[in-house]
Amino acid sequence: NGSTIGQNRKIDVLGLRPYFSSIVVSETVGIKKPAPAIFEIALKELGKQAEDTWFVGDNPRNDILGAAKLGLTPIWLSGCHPWPDNENAPAHQITDLQEVPAIIF
Repeated sequence: NGSTIGQNRKIDVLGLRPYFSSIVVSETVGIKKPAPAIFEIALKELGKQAEDTWFVGDNPRNDILGAAKLGLTPIWLSGCHPWPDNENAPAHQITDLQEVPAIIF
């Protein structure tokens, strides 16, 4: 979620663009997470089904619960936003992005 200019600036400053075949920014598509449609757009661009896709995010409601509701397998990057007391904790939790390969491979 965020502005097209702001999100693209972050992606480019971090040098992440070459690692992705698709980048979906909420302002660009006019839909914000946790709306299922934004995840569906990303899946369509990737040519993937939700049940075959992992989603890493730091926001419990927008990222993790939103992705899980559509059937993606979420990985919560904890430490940025607290997990809501009224929700079950996700099965996959990390504190550093370097932990992702150990979960998915």
